[in-house]
Amino acid sequence: MDLVGPITPPSISQCKFSLTITDQASLYKIVSFLKNKSECFEKFETIKKKIEVKQERKIKRIVSDRGGEFLNQQFSQLTTACGIIHTFAATETPQHNGYAERKN
Repeated sequence: MDLVGPITPPSISQCKFSLTITDQASLYKIVSFLKNKSECFEKFETIKKKIEVKQERKIKRIVSDRGGEFLNQQFSQLTTACGIIHTFAATETPQHNGYAERKN
């Protein structure tokens, strides 16, 4: 999982960030565009629900960088409550989160 931005110029709908989520098993990618970084948690929560309903499986693990949008109490509470293992790629090493970084 990776958040990219700010992107300039913004899109026609004024989105400046993109959230990329990659399923490591199938390499299926979901890209969502956000106007602000603060939308990241809500967007992840929405995508998580859609994935779990459509696939009839729970998300077991997520990998992200150490961006503030992922290192906060909301993400920590959600992952703990849902039994999701949240691991972080080492700082300044996008290779550790290659699935998400590759298409950004």
